[in-house]
Amino acid sequence: METCIVLISVDYSNARKVCNLIENQKFDNRQELIKTIKEQLVDCDGDGGVSIFRLTDFMEEVNDQYLDVLTEHFISYVHVNLELSN
Repeated sequence: METCIVLISVDYSNARKVCNLIENQKFDNRQELIKTIKEQLVDCDGDGGVSIFRLTDFMEEVNDQYLDVLTEHFISYVHVNLELSN
């Protein structure tokens, strides 16, 4: 299992609720995670967007200041089975 960080745009009216729903959950693969997120998200008032980062990749993006301001996203974390992920 690998811990991943999920960023969901605040453009979705229920982004925070979805982040809370998936928090600390275990998924067999990234496709299952993406499917679960897409099934739950509603009412996008803008461009929207969902990003999924391996924890180490997320830390690198923040440390390199590519992800410097995260006010446009709600954040959650999940666990994804590496053996079944692509």
